[in-house]
Amino acid sequence: MLTAKVHFVFVKPMLKNIKIYNNNLYNKQKILPIIWIKNNFIQLSVLTKEYITKIKTKKTRILTQV
Repeated sequence: MLTAKVHFVFVKPMLKNIKIYNNNLYNKQKILPIIWIKNNFIQLSVLTKEYITKIKTKKTRILTQV
């Protein structure tokens, strides 16, 4: 089982730029890889399904979810 470490400090201010991609990792491990841009650098992190649910509950607009 993969462990997901989330950089909340970077994720929270960048919610409006978050793009979520669904792939085999999410289907098997129930984790979402998350990509966002901060200061012209592409950063890769992982969000758990529970945190995504919290984001949706707060009605935060997520731009792309495949």
